[in-house]
Amino acid sequence: MLILDLSCAIPQAQTKVQRKPLDKQPREYKSPANYEHRYRDYDPKTGKVFTYDHKPRVEVVDAKAGKYAFKWIGFDGLEKTAIFPQENY
Repeated sequence: MLILDLSCAIPQAQTKVQRKPLDKQPREYKSPANYEHRYRDYDPKTGKVFTYDHKPRVEVVDAKAGKYAFKWIGFDGLEKTAIFPQENY
């Protein structure tokens, strides 16, 4: 018991944790080649489901800066756009 007490009292050298840098690889975004139509609504009398083509696609806004625009057709029939910068992790 005495040996255990003495070993806890002696200061121990702590090692500094070094984190390795993450790989920074550029990503390439592509429009989906195959996709299914989205469900919009259904007829309560027949139970038939109404679908629509939301036409998802990716467009390059600024290749040098790495900005991409994700575009699709929303439920309201209007085109929606979200612009994202490419993050370098």
